[in-house]
Amino acid sequence: MGSCHEAKHEGLTNMIVQLLETIHQVTLSMEMAIKEGNITEFDRFINSRQELMDQVDEYRLSNPNHQYSPEERKILEKILRIDQNLTPTIEEQLNETYSVLNLIRKSKQVSKYRPYMKQLNGAFIDRKK
Repeated sequence: MGSCHEAKHEGLTNMIVQLLETIHQVTLSMEMAIKEGNITEFDRFINSRQELMDQVDEYRLSNPNHQYSPEERKILEKILRIDQNLTPTIEEQLNETYSVLNLIRKSKQVSKYRPYMKQLNGAFIDRKK
């Protein structure tokens, strides 16, 4: 009976290793997409990776005593390193996006007043109707 339990545990461990390997591959794809500036692909990969991580979380919830094996830890460390390397690039792109959005907002605010004003040599003069 113990060997049946061990075989089940071994199968689940292999499942976790496969999930983690897939997460690692998706993380590498995320890295390539962000380096190429392909935000659409990056977004697709991050959603895909989240689904895989949810599967790992479900397994962990149903097996609260599970301890990551050395092999699993090694994969997790690789994923973490890639994430840590990506973080500054993602934050930089996010800040650039916020800057562009702020410029767009400001230009929309200015454009609200244009029907009422006419610009001559840098000075705004009210139009008479």
